[in-house]
Amino acid sequence: MITVTSAAGGVGRLLVRQLATQNVPVRAVVKNAAQAATTRADGAVEVVVGDLRSEETLRNALVGADVLYHAAPTQIIDERPIIDLLIAIGPANGLQHIVFHSVIHPNLHQLTHHHQKDIAEGILRSSGIPTTVLRPSHYMQNYLEVWEFLQAGVMPYPVSPDSVMGVVDVADVAEAAANILVDPTPHTDRVYDLSTVELTRHEMAEIW
Repeated sequence: MITVTSAAGGVGRLLVRQLATQNVPVRAVVKNAAQAATTRADGAVEVVVGDLRSEETLRNALVGADVLYHAAPTQIIDERPIIDLLIAIGPANGLQHIVFHSVIHPNLHQLTHHHQKDIAEGILRSSGIPTTVLRPSHYMQNYLEVWEFLQAGVMPYPVSPDSVMGVVDVADVAEAAANILVDPTPHTDRVYDLSTVELTRHEMAEIW
C-alpha cells in the first residue's frame, strides 16, 4: 500500500491517477468529504479524511502502508510537527520509505517556505528512515491563475523580468514521483531537482 498525502492537490491528484492506472493500491489523505469523493474518483482504494497535524489522522494514514508520499498542504507553514510525528509512528506501523515533496533551492532561507522545507529535509535525513527527496521548481500551471492578466500584457509578479526561473509541469512531477514510489529502494537517500527549462520573464512572454 502507498499512502499519498495532499491527494487532492495539483500533484496529488495526478499521482493517484498515475498509480491507479498501474493497479497500485493507493490510500489517499485529504481534508474533507468533497476531496474524498474526488480522490476516490481518481482511483484511491482507501481514503483518510483529517488534519495531517493530528496523530490520529497520521496513524490511520500510515497503518499497513509500505511507502509514503508526503506533501504538506500549502496552508501549513511549519512542517516540523508533522515530520516528527511521521518519524515517531511510521516505522511501528510498517512504513519503510518516505518520498518527501520539497522545493527547489531549500537553502534560500530568506523565503519561509524554502527554509521550512530545508528543516524538514534535515530531520528526515537524520531519522534513519529510507527517504527520497523531490525538489520541484516553479509549476508552469501557476501562471494559469493569472492568465487573464497575461493575455492583457501584464506580468503580475514582483520580480525582475531579467531574472531566470526554472519551471516544471505538475504532470511531470507526478510521473517522476510514481516511478519512484513503485520501486523506491534504488532511490534511497537520493535528492532530485525537478525542472525542465530555465527562462527569463521576457522568454516566457514570447512563448505566451
